Amino acid sequence: MTAATPSRNRPVDSIDRAVATAVTSPGTAPAEVYRIRVAGRLDRRWSSWFDGFQVDAEEDGSTSLTGAVADQAALHGLLTRVRDLGLELICVTRETG
Repeated sequence: MTAATPSRNRPVDSIDRAVATAVTSPGTAPAEVYRIRVAGRLDRRWSSWFDGFQVDAEEDGSTSLTGAVADQAALHGLLTRVRDLGLELICVTRETG
């Protein structure tokens, strides 16, 4: 597996794709895009288990999971999956435009 480009050098379109895939119902607040960073490597095949989040390997050996989250309950559900896998959580960041 080839390592992905570090997040600070990653093209802006990776976040734009995550925003574009966020579907909301009329009258609801738009989904927020989050980046969850964990220690260790996850294969891109884990994307479906993490609700379609983009899975990117970072140069430092960590993995970034980036995608749209409908609400705080959904975010906590993703964090529960991180915990259930026994992954070390490095940080959670809400991405902006």
